[in-house]
Amino acid sequence: MLQGFRDKIQGGLAKVIIILICIPFAFFGIESFFRGGNSPDVAKVGDEAITAAELNEAMELRKRQLMSQMHENLDYSLLEESKLRGPALEQLIDTHVLTQAANHLGLQMSEEQVFNQIIQDPNFQVDGKFSNQKFAAVIQQAGLNEELFVRLLKREALIQQLYTGFGVAEFLTDADVQSYKRIVNEVRDIVAITLPFDKVKKTTTIDEASVKAYYEENKQNYKSQEKVSVDYVLINKKDFIKPVTEEQIKAAYDSEFANFTPAPIFGLSHIEVSFADSDKAAAEQKIKSIQARLAKGESFADVAKTDSDDLGTKNTGGKLGKGKAEVFPEALITAVKDLKAGEVSEPVEIEDSLHLVRLDELKVDKAPSFAVRKASLKHELQEAAAQPEFTHAVETLKDLAFNAPDFEEPAKATNAKIQSLAGLTRQDLQTRFSSPQFIQALYSDEVLQDRQNTDVYEIDEGKYIAGRITQHQLPEVLPYDEVKGKIKQDLLAKKSAEALDEAAKDLLAEIKKAEKTPEQIAKAKGYVYKAKEAVKRNDMTGFDRQVLQAAFSLPVTGVKDKASTDTITQFNGDKTLILVNNVKLGNEAELKDNELKSLKMILSQSKGNNLFEGYQAYLKDHTKVTIK
Repeated sequence: MLQGFRDKIQGGLAKVIIILICIPFAFFGIESFFRGGNSPDVAKVGDEAITAAELNEAMELRKRQLMSQMHENLDYSLLEESKLRGPALEQLIDTHVLTQAANHLGLQMSEEQVFNQIIQDPNFQVDGKFSNQKFAAVIQQAGLNEELFVRLLKREALIQQLYTGFGVAEFLTDADVQSYKRIVNEVRDIVAITLPFDKVKKTTTIDEASVKAYYEENKQNYKSQEKVSVDYVLINKKDFIKPVTEEQIKAAYDSEFANFTPAPIFGLSHIEVSFADSDKAAAEQKIKSIQARLAKGESFADVAKTDSDDLGTKNTGGKLGKGKAEVFPEALITAVKDLKAGEVSEPVEIEDSLHLVRLDELKVDKAPSFAVRKASLKHELQEAAAQPEFTHAVETLKDLAFNAPDFEEPAKATNAKIQSLAGLTRQDLQTRFSSPQFIQALYSDEVLQDRQNTDVYEIDEGKYIAGRITQHQLPEVLPYDEVKGKIKQDLLAKKSAEALDEAAKDLLAEIKKAEKTPEQIAKAKGYVYKAKEAVKRNDMTGFDRQVLQAAFSLPVTGVKDKASTDTITQFNGDKTLILVNNVKLGNEAELKDNELKSLKMILSQSKGNNLFEGYQAYLKDHTKVTIK
């Protein structure tokens, strides 16, 4: 509940990324609102049509979503229309199915409710109040207009209402939780026998004729990468930096010092007791009990570790960190304003929780010395002096590059150099330039085929660029001599894996004969043998996570000493035969109240998610969907 302002304390304010765009649309799809004109239908969900314009908008938003989430790790092949179309259409179909169900159930989201949600969103507020300017700037940065954003939000909120009903309706008893805990804490006797891939590979051979034949049949899979040559003009703010004098820096410091206003810095800790509407009275009793324990001298940190419901701070003794008043909820600051360091407040209610707040320390920040501020002030003065000329150069580049046939005039007007790079793949461009938008622009039809200049893009702080393609080299089939080594290794790996599969089958068959123990058989064949009894799900001391996951996914045979078996392929190519027997359920140790409450919440949400997924699948199966 307090994670929001903890993040402010720990790392400063992060750049705003609209959750509505990056998360809900990834699950529920998006809605296009450009249905006008004569856009043809691409699909039909029940009686509702999905138009080509709607699909194009969904693909564009999905593209922006991928670019926002992956940044420099973006695989640009994912932005191709052929790879965007299928997932985008599937999301649209899911969205139509869900909204039709919500409308059928009479769920509604009024315009007033939507606007209230926007006004109350802190992403769109300045000094705690809604700002039209910030709202417009944030959604523009996300590539949306106001009308589209409002309608997207309205649809997402409608689907969220439908989803919420499943989470709220799902009921769990204490017995359900204890049963789950027994399963989680069950123990199994596990045997793992590993057949090494490298050992088999060393004895496997591939002749030249097989390599050549494979190349002839699959040469289209062995092509060079698409490459481009690029001319570009870069405007770098550093090129406009000029020296400043010691006197200028000192004058700036004196002005800053004269206007400095000391502000209190609070160090706070808290103990949180959360509650639902039905158990507020129990929470109040628990808070009183905690107060009594603290009054008798129990450590605040120790009580927080055992009794606080805030999972983010309980392990650190309830510490919320240090910061100015504005980074904490106002109610907490009000509660401690008359306290001395080490004193604890009366209970404070915030939303669905009660808090005891301790004032760890209170100090007033002092104006930093000239020596401390000198380097920063020098940088700020240089930046400010360079900004007008830098801005003028960027704007000039934007004006001239748009219609220029090349970069001669834009470079001359901005006093910049035309720089060139040859034979670059997409990966090369990603490594050199940190702007997915700029790289995407280079591969647009206008730039790649028509040889136009790109728009101007910011590729890093203080760096703006425009580019043009001067040469485009399409993928070509690579000659045999260049790829025969790779083909040989691929065929060796495939043949070795097949041989390893057969060896694993033979091993299991020999174990089932029971003429020797699994350990004797494994060691005779030179395989790696590991065995451990009473292994828990999270026990990493004997087996790696991949083996544990497979072992605890096996069904129980119900016959003592008769093993369930599975064979998995390890990340390095090794094959591991897993045998599991003697499964025992965990003990039914009582959970503490806060542990029981947290576990019930997690299980309820999980069951709610499963129910909703099943409901969504049912709706889709019983809705006529036609793709044209």
